[in-house]
Amino acid sequence: MEYPEKHLRVERCVICGTRLPSGTREDFCPFCVPDDPVALEVRRLGDCELFEELGRGSMGVVWRGRQLGLDRAVAVKTLPGGDLAAGEARERFQLEARAIARLKHPNITAIYDVGEADGTPYFVMEFVNGESLSAYISQNSIPARKAAGLLREAALAVQHAHENGVLHRDLKPSNILIESETDRLCVTDFGLAKFTDGQGAASLSGKAAGSPAYMPPEQARHGESTIRSDVYGLGSVLYCMLTGRAPFRGESLAAVLAQVESEEPLPPRSLNPDVPRDLENICLKCLEKNPERRYATAEALAEDLQRFLDRQAVLARPANPAKKAWRIMRRHPWRVAAMALAMALVGAVMVSLFWKAHNDRQHAMALEKEQSATARALMHTQLGEAQAIISLREADSRLRAEEIIRKVVTQRSTPDLSSHARDIAIQAMALPFAKTEAMPGGGVAANDWTMTTADLAGERWALAEFGGRVSIRSSKSAAEISSFTTAPRKITALMRFSPTGRWLAMRHG
Repeated sequence: MEYPEKHLRVERCVICGTRLPSGTREDFCPFCVPDDPVALEVRRLGDCELFEELGRGSMGVVWRGRQLGLDRAVAVKTLPGGDLAAGEARERFQLEARAIARLKHPNITAIYDVGEADGTPYFVMEFVNGESLSAYISQNSIPARKAAGLLREAALAVQHAHENGVLHRDLKPSNILIESETDRLCVTDFGLAKFTDGQGAASLSGKAAGSPAYMPPEQARHGESTIRSDVYGLGSVLYCMLTGRAPFRGESLAAVLAQVESEEPLPPRSLNPDVPRDLENICLKCLEKNPERRYATAEALAEDLQRFLDRQAVLARPANPAKKAWRIMRRHPWRVAAMALAMALVGAVMVSLFWKAHNDRQHAMALEKEQSATARALMHTQLGEAQAIISLREADSRLRAEEIIRKVVTQRSTPDLSSHARDIAIQAMALPFAKTEAMPGGGVAANDWTMTTADLAGERWALAEFGGRVSIRSSKSAAEISSFTTAPRKITALMRFSPTGRWLAMRHG
């Protein structure tokens, strides 16, 4: 790889890419100098030349450079501010170099040298020709099995760090590099590292350092970090590879931290249905709020990922609904209490409405029963009246009884009343069919024992008395035309004129 020689005249700044006037020194860019007052001082640090800025963060600036003595490409990390850097920042910078120096793993960037030039601390690291995992994710959709393989490499690297007494404490996609040619994964940026043997821990303990969206709850709450905290970080990296986003995100830092402490991440399959269920279970096990429910070590996580890759049964299992509900209750006691109170109020209202409806129904049933009893009594009275009329056996008893029975039948009656009405109707049908009619001229029959009928022409009508006397009268004047008697036999059925009007039929007994 060729790099520009120092002090050559260039058309663009090698750091920021700004077009420069002809004759401008490459190490003097008016746009870079205000952002980094010591930019001119760090272009040559010890045995290294610096060419371009690769990344910048709170813990330092990383440059692409060349180690002159060994003539190899390197990455050089410097501490911004030089002599002006705070004591704690210097201590953290030195701690990071010491942490990396402890480690020797193919998936962790190696450190070559450490020093200070003109008051600017720096250390020289392996140069990984590639891009960060966060940049890779933004441009590519990572298949589930590839994501599992990459995270397994990261987990083994983190396990190596743990075995050498180093906690990373800031695992996230931007702190992982992917080498372009080989897809080799490298864990980088140990700027927030902590030694588990106590060295360097005093200056960093008790502080919620890290990236909120990828930070475990215990670290966000109290700054506490353990091996299982790094397992959580690995799970957040896997989550991002599977879904393309962090486990939690919000409009503000406070909103994100609140979610980290109290909310469950959305299941990866809800964001990406192509994620295998076993891999989702592995991911969510890493992201458990309670550290005791996570994998005990990064190695245990790597082993479960290997089972997934080998298509074997994994150890991670989803929490059942009862456990999920219990966890929510423990994390949100006040919210659960409020929901319980609301449900109690709703329940009380529902019970009140139920009892009101029940009472209204009982009242309606009682009223209906009372009305039914009244109607039943009335029907009994009516049937009794019909029975009495039938027993008199008067000429029009049949019609009068049938009229009463018809009223009873049209009402809602019980089976026993219907049966009683049917029996009375049968008795009524056995009676003669007769009725009392108004007499022509406005008169009426003299008594209830009188039966009348008219001929078809309407010119005459006959009046028969129950005693046996029959009178034929004119329809116009009511004057008697003729009469006869059937005595001593009594007339028992209504008379009928023949169609010609010559004959008059009757029944007598």
